[in-house]
Amino acid sequence: MCAHSWHARSYRDVRYLNNWLQKGFAVAASDYQGIGVPGFNPQFNNCSNAYTMLDITRAALGHFKGLNNQVVLVGQSQGGSAVVAAGGYAPQYAPDLKVRAIVGTGIVYTSPNQPPRAPNPERDNIADPTIAYNFYHVLAAQALDPSLDPARIYTERALPLLEQARTSCLAELSADVAGVGLTRANTYKPGYEEVLAKATQRYGDDVQRTFPTVKLKIPLFIGVGEKDALLAPGKLLAQDACAAGSTVEIHVYEEKDHSGAVNQSLQHSLPFVRKALAGEVIAPICIP
Repeated sequence: MCAHSWHARSYRDVRYLNNWLQKGFAVAASDYQGIGVPGFNPQFNNCSNAYTMLDITRAALGHFKGLNNQVVLVGQSQGGSAVVAAGGYAPQYAPDLKVRAIVGTGIVYTSPNQPPRAPNPERDNIADPTIAYNFYHVLAAQALDPSLDPARIYTERALPLLEQARTSCLAELSADVAGVGLTRANTYKPGYEEVLAKATQRYGDDVQRTFPTVKLKIPLFIGVGEKDALLAPGKLLAQDACAAGSTVEIHVYEEKDHSGAVNQSLQHSLPFVRKALAGEVIAPICIP
């Protein structure tokens, strides 16, 4: 019931995608593996999500003969991870696709250079919408490793919402997170990230938040809100990708949270894409 093919799009996404449509783009979007059918959704399985995205693009080009094979990969949050991964897999998995640009907002990224997360009392004590996403990630990890004990990750205040996540779609779960007043400080137990990492690491990088490469042949746009809990990972991705030789343009949007940067980013992402499609040189912005 949470699959995009069954579930109406949010007003945020309607506005965002209509901007692309009005500029002459076609939009192809696929359900991810495990959404809308029995079984769990392998949240943040970047290989699965990337292949799904590339496959739906092939299907669209094959079915609608009037489309131009000039592809822009666009995604938000988990979708932001999917487009970066798809950009890395595309040259080998889908060499028939002419992928010209990648646009990711609120990208979920774990850097090999990432320092341990330091407590941030100001940010850790305000409502964080990314907590809702993390419930799904834990359920996916538990499906891979049934011995994973959620009580080692979540406080008693947050645990009931993990069960709610088994049957709730994101909008409803996010509303529940806000209603219960969950923050990072009152949701997670100390050391939870290490517990979660151990539950997935023996299954390989593709079930974690890693990418096949950050050395991309395709220019990458990164948009992130100043108040997004994923601001630091977004900056690290820009720095890592730039260091690897990728062409990157990152923008940080003042006063915007995880969701708010999506439509705000169009002021920069649309010109970025036009340059990429025209083959123009894109001046890298590696540090916002």
